[in-house]
Amino acid sequence: DDASLAPWLSGFREALAASLRYAEHNGHDYPVACLHVAAAAQAQPVSAINALAESTELPAVLRDGLADPSLARAYLLINDLQDDASMQRAEQGLRELRASFGSQVCHVLSVGDPNGAPPPVASYVAGPLAKCVTAHMQGR
Repeated sequence: DDASLAPWLSGFREALAASLRYAEHNGHDYPVACLHVAAAAQAQPVSAINALAESTELPAVLRDGLADPSLARAYLLINDLQDDASMQRAEQGLRELRASFGSQVCHVLSVGDPNGAPPPVASYVAGPLAKCVTAHMQGR
């Protein structure tokens, strides 16, 4: 009997269990949502996303069951507008994603210029470094 040999042990166990309980401040580092991203140029975006979401690829907090496994998820296809066939692939990929994961959580983000023009640097670089950054981005 543990109580007769070590009367302090039951009190220690209770104190230890209380100290190991989840507290609200412990959840600040836990994920609350997951954004799955794939390129629209991929042949099978659903397969690529599923491969990334396998349990061996998850962060330890999810893999070990410490965080809620049913956290909010969103799915995003990145579409490069400089590729001529990108819109058709993006639309097909979006249909596949929506068929697998639902229409409310699947989206396409188009980037680039369909004419191949570089992005307007001045629109997002301001201040005293604008000339330096603009020259660097334009390859000067």
